[in-house]
Amino acid sequence: MRLKMWILGLIVCLLFVFAGDVFSQAPVKRQTKQNAQKSQKATKAKHVQYYRDAEVISQSEAEKARPARNEALNELEAQKQCDAEGRKQDDLKIIDGKFIFYDNVKYEIISFSSNQLKVVDADKMLVQYEVPEKIAIEGKDYHVTGIGDQAFYGCKSLSRVTLSNSVTFIGMSAFAYCDGIKSLEIPNSVTSIGASAFHTCSSLSYIKLPQFITSIGAAVFYECLSLTDVEIPSSVTSIGISAFAYCEALKDIKIPNSVTSIGESAFYSCYSLTSVALPTELKTIENKTFYSCSSLMSMMIPSSVTLVGASAFAYCSAMRKIEIPDSVTSIGEGAFNSCTSLKEFILPNFISVIRKETFYKCTSLERVRIPGSVSRIDALAFGFCNALKNVEIPKSVKSIVKDAFPKNCKKKRI
Repeated sequence: MRLKMWILGLIVCLLFVFAGDVFSQAPVKRQTKQNAQKSQKATKAKHVQYYRDAEVISQSEAEKARPARNEALNELEAQKQCDAEGRKQDDLKIIDGKFIFYDNVKYEIISFSSNQLKVVDADKMLVQYEVPEKIAIEGKDYHVTGIGDQAFYGCKSLSRVTLSNSVTFIGMSAFAYCDGIKSLEIPNSVTSIGASAFHTCSSLSYIKLPQFITSIGAAVFYECLSLTDVEIPSSVTSIGISAFAYCEALKDIKIPNSVTSIGESAFYSCYSLTSVALPTELKTIENKTFYSCSSLMSMMIPSSVTLVGASAFAYCSAMRKIEIPDSVTSIGEGAFNSCTSLKEFILPNFISVIRKETFYKCTSLERVRIPGSVSRIDALAFGFCNALKNVEIPKSVKSIVKDAFPKNCKKKRI
């Protein structure tokens, strides 16, 4: 009995001790929670104050900047009004010693003594632009005499441009990648057009060239995919490398007799070109001049020509007839490669070598006349000309490289 009473007393004592610990920790927990809430409120207050301070600072800076902004807006409005009243730009200022900005276009003074300007850069979002004849700068009239290199390069939204009669030159790539220009008349005051001037003007369908230019530079109309008509004046004496390459819509072109030189690949891949009248004073037909002109059906080479370059007419798959004069003494490798419609060919009387792949894969070729001047026939000169069943080979031929003719071709010495 005494043992039971002692155990019960011990249990009661333990309960009092445990309860005392619980009640003593409760204020600590409440304090911790209260401290956490206070910290959150303080942090929030700091954030609010930060944004309020930032807003005040922003408003303060805006207030400070407002006079300068208003002044700039007033100047812009004044310039617009001045433009509307007749482009009187007496207040234009020279920047960095030689530049001015006018109508979203940058000009450079190229001569202070003769008061001349050229266009050097333009806003890429221009839709249309009229190059002025002159611009008033600090009380003097400056004449716009040129369009500089890459001046309107990549102005893809530009659909119409008018050049004044004061312009005398157009620089390299001046209008390259101006996809929106459809037609252009260049004034006769222009005497020089730089290389790639209209490179990849993919919508350009018509252009009138000035009467006094002497050359059409390299790649001037390269990849003008829509170009169907171009007038070449009689003042032109040379057409540069790749000048009309990839002008896929060009069907006909009249080359004046004044032209004595046509560069390599000048009409490369002009797929729609059906006829070309070559000038009577032309000296050479360079490498790949008419490469892959797959609609070109015939060609008469003038007696002034002495050389036909490598691959000059390669892949002219519609070519049925070509006349080569005896003035031609050299024909390059692959000159008529894959002219699959060509049935007959008479080689000129003074060539000495029929070079590698000259008539390679001319699959319709049935007849060919080899002159007595030929001493060597190179590899695959007539490779895969499977319609060529018989050929007469003159005694002058000392060397015939293996596979020069198809296997089924019978060769007869004469």
